Amino acid sequence: MHIENENMLLALNYSILKERESADYITSIDKNANTLLIKYRSNKEIKFEIPQGEKGEKGEDGLSIIGEKGEKGDVGKKGEKGEKGDAGEKGKDGLSIVGEKGEKGEDGKDGLSIIGPKGKKGDIGPKGEDGLSIVGPKGEDGKDGTIIENIYIDQRGHLIIITTDKRYDLGRIIRKQGGGMSPFAYTNEAPTPFKVGGLKIGTRFQNVDQKVLWTRLLYGCDLPSFTSFVIEGLQTEVEIGYPILAGDYLANFNIDNALLLKKNTIAIYNQGTLLLKELPNSSPVSITIASQTKLTTGSINFEITAFDTTGTSFNQYFSVNYFFRIYYGEFADDINEVMIPSLRVSELKTDIKGSYLLLGGGYKWFCYPEILGENYVFYDVASDIVVIMDDVKKLEVFNEYGIPIIYNCYRTLNEIHDDFIMMVK
Repeated sequence: MHIENENMLLALNYSILKERESADYITSIDKNANTLLIKYRSNKEIKFEIPQGEKGEKGEDGLSIIGEKGEKGDVGKKGEKGEKGDAGEKGKDGLSIVGEKGEKGEDGKDGLSIIGPKGKKGDIGPKGEDGLSIVGPKGEDGKDGTIIENIYIDQRGHLIIITTDKRYDLGRIIRKQGGGMSPFAYTNEAPTPFKVGGLKIGTRFQNVDQKVLWTRLLYGCDLPSFTSFVIEGLQTEVEIGYPILAGDYLANFNIDNALLLKKNTIAIYNQGTLLLKELPNSSPVSITIASQTKLTTGSINFEITAFDTTGTSFNQYFSVNYFFRIYYGEFADDINEVMIPSLRVSELKTDIKGSYLLLGGGYKWFCYPEILGENYVFYDVASDIVVIMDDVKKLEVFNEYGIPIIYNCYRTLNEIHDDFIMMVK
């Protein structure tokens, strides 16, 4: 695919979508082998052509060599002119009165005229040899240009263009009431899976003018955004098994730049299930939540969304995050499953790698759910010496929510009387 084709389709997209500023709209899209003809209600037409393949280069002209012309022969010399003959003597005048007429003097003889012989014709020089004609090789034929094989609107309402080597999906075209199609506007109810440019994770689109979409994407702007979203009565970090009880809760939120908020577009979801929609910009609101919990690490998510006046959504999450609980500390004797929760420190973790402060006196105990892994190394950060542990003890502990969890419990082989930082890796 030539790059010109990519530019042509982008130009098609942009030229059509900018008609959104007027009441005009597309009435038909016709095509032939390499041309699109876009017709509008106002009788305006836009024509796009896909350039053809480049023509092969022409072979170089042959070299033409012409033989030299023969030299011209010498011209013969002209003969010398003969000398002029002497003039005859003039007769004497006759005696006047009736005197006899004097005799006519004789004419002088003509001088001898001698014409030199004509010079020989010079020889004709030899004919020059025919010049050598060398014809360069013929350039290869250029490849056929990419042509449009089909153009149609699929069942999703997307404009699809099929060329000989590629399929283009130019997005959804929204039909206006009364027939015809509007310029390109983008709609997608699926939340974006990652942040792109100025758009956050979870952004949805509803008839968004693509000029606005690209501006938001590349530059961002001071449009509405949620600065907070909290559900009263729910914690954000909990141990596995923590129950979210069924009932009514108050959701509090705040919106910055609310002047550009599209009215009655606020909605609240729980794990993708719609709880409330078409809410005004007033906080708090009461939401009804079903009972739910998690028995492993992860999150239960609540999301609040709204649309700004450009048709682009913005959102914020409130999450209940589930962790396993670990225990560590000092104890002068052996411990059992009942005593584990009484160790000096408990923390919520999804990964036990890290550093832990242990105080002087007694044995040092470190207990964590076996589901978080085996074969860890324990060592003293200051001395970089491995801390020798006794054999692991596996004990079953019921947490405060009644969930049974198998713990790996490690105890230092000897009592340690000084404080130190233990690293687990």
